[in-house]
Amino acid sequence: MITGRPTIKLNITFVLALGLLIGQASVFKASAQVIHVAAKLKLTAHANPGRNASPPKSLLHRVKSKARQSIAPAVLVNDEPITNYEISKRQALLGARAKGVGKRASAKFKQLLQSKSTRAHLEKIFKKIIADNKGKSREEIIKIIKRKKKQYALTLQKRAVASARASVMPGLRKKAMEELIKERLQIQEAKRLNVLVSDEELDGIIKNIAKNNKMTPTQFADHLKKMGTSVDTMRSRFRAMLSWRNVVRSKYGYQISVKSGDIDRFVSKTNHDIAVNTQFKLQRITLALPANAQNNVIAQRLNDANAIRNSFSGCGNTGTLVKKFGGARLENIGDKNAATIKEPTRSLILNAADGEMLPPQVRAGSVHLWIVCGRKAVSGDAAKRTKAKASLKSKEFEVLGRRHLKDLRQDANIEYKD
Repeated sequence: MITGRPTIKLNITFVLALGLLIGQASVFKASAQVIHVAAKLKLTAHANPGRNASPPKSLLHRVKSKARQSIAPAVLVNDEPITNYEISKRQALLGARAKGVGKRASAKFKQLLQSKSTRAHLEKIFKKIIADNKGKSREEIIKIIKRKKKQYALTLQKRAVASARASVMPGLRKKAMEELIKERLQIQEAKRLNVLVSDEELDGIIKNIAKNNKMTPTQFADHLKKMGTSVDTMRSRFRAMLSWRNVVRSKYGYQISVKSGDIDRFVSKTNHDIAVNTQFKLQRITLALPANAQNNVIAQRLNDANAIRNSFSGCGNTGTLVKKFGGARLENIGDKNAATIKEPTRSLILNAADGEMLPPQVRAGSVHLWIVCGRKAVSGDAAKRTKAKASLKSKEFEVLGRRHLKDLRQDANIEYKD
């Protein structure tokens, strides 16, 4: 028998497991309130036959008004509405990733744990546990107390997270609205070009997200609903993002061309790295100069070299091109590491595009025209180069996409109702 209350030291430490979202009152909640009020009024009328059960009009008015406001359009984008309901759900989605929410929640949690009201509430819980469990051993009571402490700490944790998210929600309304406007424009353009992403592809994405969170799609949808948002909100965001990708690739794919030199610079930190790790397929045209050539002779040879350069159309035709100029000789140098070539020719080669002839260079006894016909990596970085090419193309698409979206926005009819 325990004669005195056991002393339990408060030491509650839990990792904050932030959920995805914190929602606001939705149209569905408002509709449920209307149904609840109507059902209650019906029961009252049955319980008081002969009496006219008049509904509390003020309450019904408030609930219906809230529902109307939720589904009312806040913005029209080319006559297509964006509702307050959609904006509130997008606010919740943005709030989940808002900067500083985790720190605010952690600080609020610590504050709640250390507050006098929390300690007083725990004291009441402990006293009640002891009073309700007379006759149990000290160990049994301590076990019950620990379980209650954990349950209460989880409650405080939820309060802290809700408070942190609520603190950032008001400032996110405009951002949510502008994000939805952008997505409306993207979806409208995707429909126009018939490149809207399929429902099957979206289902696959949601399924993978649920799987990564160790849930079924149904469980994931229920989880989002409990956190104040919906799976439809997430789907709409992915639909806009993926459909816009299709729009940009459909309109501008033929314009994107990533040069090998750009890939070299992307995967290498310095020109020396490129020179060491890359082999260039080279040709060189040499125009002979007589010994002790005068300036006018050198000038004539440079004119010939520039004429060759202006007539150059590709590495496959250099042999035919050289025959038109007396004293010109073609060398197929083949694969050569740029590190073995002297400056300034090396830097010119590193910065040249494939299929480019460099400007003429005067050397002792000759004028040289170097041609870069191709290149290949000599270190095992083929996968890195493939990834670099995809990244560079993606950046090009992003630039063109922003430009196209800006044009759509300028031409759109956007009407704010708020």
